[in-house]
Amino acid sequence: ARIVLHNRIPNIQASWVKLGKKLAQYALHCGANDLGGTLMEEKISKSAGSTSGEYMPPSEFNWIIENAGRIPVVRDTIYSHQRRPTYGQGR
Repeated sequence: ARIVLHNRIPNIQASWVKLGKKLAQYALHCGANDLGGTLMEEKISKSAGSTSGEYMPPSEFNWIIENAGRIPVVRDTIYSHQRRPTYGQGR
């Protein structure tokens, strides 16, 4: 997507709920710049057969992002960086 769309779409999300953790991490490594967040009572992906789940602790988000070669940053809904995460490193 980054090659085709260049700078026209600045943010590409890798949804771990839809892709699974491993593929979402690979998507970050390949150019996505947002790891999709936790969805409470998510039903659409489950109905489509997703087995990834609804919740992942912040420390695991951090681990996945860092191991994809990225720096974790907390953002708001319009992608303004708010702060670096302050929770523990790793799983």
